Amino acid sequence: MPVRSADPETDSVGRFNRLSASQANTWDDCPRLWYYQNKMRLKFPQTPPLFLGRAVEECVCRVLMESPGLVFPTAPLDVMSNGADNLLPLFNDELPKDFMDWCESRVDVHWPKIRDEMHEEWSNNARKAGNWHDYSMDVYRDMCVTALRMHMDEVKQCRDTITEIELSDWRNGIRNNIPAPDGRENSGPHPLAKTGGCTLVEAWEIARPWFVDPDA
Repeated sequence: MPVRSADPETDSVGRFNRLSASQANTWDDCPRLWYYQNKMRLKFPQTPPLFLGRAVEECVCRVLMESPGLVFPTAPLDVMSNGADNLLPLFNDELPKDFMDWCESRVDVHWPKIRDEMHEEWSNNARKAGNWHDYSMDVYRDMCVTALRMHMDEVKQCRDTITEIELSDWRNGIRNNIPAPDGRENSGPHPLAKTGGCTLVEAWEIARPWFVDPDA
């Protein structure tokens, strides 16, 4: 998650003595393993799940960047390549009737390419270990869907609990200092803004979590 920059005058840790999230998790799980990796600089085998986990993360992030209000379920995987500002909002009768069906369709568009790229990266890694084909690609594909199902729970909760002020600010184009990646650069009222109660498309946009843009 984005954080504020440390104040150099009061920062007693320093820029280069901080633990990353992955290092912190390693430390919590096994301090000895952390020591081997980060102090002794020992290198460990790179197994397929390490790469498949990254593939799941990228696939989920790419679907989250898209919007059911802008992207058809079967649109090509590079539909956002020129930014969301160049996409026209879908008409009401073009919106998905079931947002989870839309999510699954988008996963099925993105997953094969990402999976194959990660397979190639693993295959070319000098420290690769294990057998790629011992792991079910369908299981990892389903992990993407599960993550998006969790997001849909947040979207529905957002739709049902958002305040009028929060909704009005979003419709008028007020964005967070570090907004979630959505492919937009233009300012002003949001092109997917409606009137009345919060729609599911609007809630999707508002509830989008912050993540690292896969193309950054």
